[in-house]
Amino acid sequence: MRKQLLVILLISFSNLLYSQDVIDNIVTEEHENIAGTKVSLIPPSGFTKASNFSGFQQNGSGSSIMVVEMPSSILEMKDVFTKEALLSKGIELEEIRELKINDLSAILITGSQSSNGTLFSKVILVLGNDKEVILINCAYPNDLQEIGVEITNSILTVIHVANLEVDPLDGIDFSVNTDSTDLILAKSIANSFIYTLDGKFPTESRSKANLIIAKSHSEVSIIDRKLFVLNRIKQTPFDIIEIDSTIALSIDGISGYEVYAKGVSQISGLEYRLYQVILFSDHMYYIFFGSTAPEDKKTLEEMKRIVKSFERK
Repeated sequence: MRKQLLVILLISFSNLLYSQDVIDNIVTEEHENIAGTKVSLIPPSGFTKASNFSGFQQNGSGSSIMVVEMPSSILEMKDVFTKEALLSKGIELEEIRELKINDLSAILITGSQSSNGTLFSKVILVLGNDKEVILINCAYPNDLQEIGVEITNSILTVIHVANLEVDPLDGIDFSVNTDSTDLILAKSIANSFIYTLDGKFPTESRSKANLIIAKSHSEVSIIDRKLFVLNRIKQTPFDIIEIDSTIALSIDGISGYEVYAKGVSQISGLEYRLYQVILFSDHMYYIFFGSTAPEDKKTLEEMKRIVKSFERK
């Protein structure tokens, strides 16, 4: 399971260069908590809280600081950032520095990557222990190096309060109601939330039911929305046997499509009922993807009720 989470967040680099620093941070009045996380930092001047992810953004320059917490170990993360794995993603690495930040092991990675014809510089800070990892992923236009200096200085003010009690749903711009269902929030990763019947991920429930709710991190241009929805369900870890129906719908004033399908898990080989809804809002979208055993009609109906309860804050 950890390997799957790491693949989602993997970024690649080349030419490894190492140096070491020790940083001791204390909380100041300038520190701002990232809603829904245990992380605080001092944002760069001109940056505001991001609307589509946990972190900060500067709309004028297109620069961003995204914060993700995940259950893993820092040693496992370091193993992911091998030269071979990093090269496969096409990011040109400038430097990797090993740090110690408030007794947490860390690596600071700088590099660059082209996206849609624009060259972006990247700064990534990964820190944690043997149970929890924080990944701070930053990007800014390559010709605005002064912003890069501010971003680097900002993320190095990071403070992680391990025993802080937080609600991961505080950092999102929507809500759903699960009160009348048996589904329990099992895990949150960035803008994704996973609900299961036993509150565990991976689930150990008999029907292996999962409901994933997420919002896209960045703007997307979609010409044919119905085709996008049908292609999206084919990108899930299921071999689609049959699309039962694709129905246009509207929830909370947002239009989209609802898909019912049957598929076979690429992991277990078992057949599942699949339920997907995608709602399109401006250039963003919200996605709901449910899977459960064919005989578990009750949980499928509960998933539908949760989706229909969706409201923007």
